[in-house]
Amino acid sequence: MDGGHNQEGFSLLELFLVVGIGAIFLLAGLATYRLVYTDATVNDTLEVVYGVQSQVKKIYANVNGYPDASMIPTLVSTTVFPDSVHIDPGGPTVFHPFGGEMDIVGHENFFTIELYDMRPGECLKVTQSFDVKVVGDDYRYVEVESITFDDITGVTMADLAAACDSAEIVDVVFAFN
Repeated sequence: MDGGHNQEGFSLLELFLVVGIGAIFLLAGLATYRLVYTDATVNDTLEVVYGVQSQVKKIYANVNGYPDASMIPTLVSTTVFPDSVHIDPGGPTVFHPFGGEMDIVGHENFFTIELYDMRPGECLKVTQSFDVKVVGDDYRYVEVESITFDDITGVTMADLAAACDSAEIVDVVFAFN
């Protein structure tokens, strides 16, 4: 006998070290996933806004103005909405990619795309990512919780953040001619 021990397996310290490193990687992965998911949902939401805006213009091109009411029933029946929009046929109620309801409302000579129940961070990312050049001269204004931004290109990040942080859940309205 040489008095030594033949140790097999891992020590408790080694096990804690491996589990700790694994937990760090897991947390980093979850944080990255959340950022990627939010960015993808922002893109989906803007695609909905741009696509619906374009389709409404086409549908009402030969009509003098827009109906002074919700256009959801008409737009649902003409399959305007992409797959990223959930439509509850019982309403019909339409839900934007972040999960809140949305409405498209005519106001005689312009219409609005209204996104309800957005969290402040979602509001900020969607409004700061909105590109007026995509919709061109049809852009009228963006409104966040009754704060209207006529010229979205000249709005600072601080202005958008203040509007988006004005409530726990906010509504965002895009208006087009």
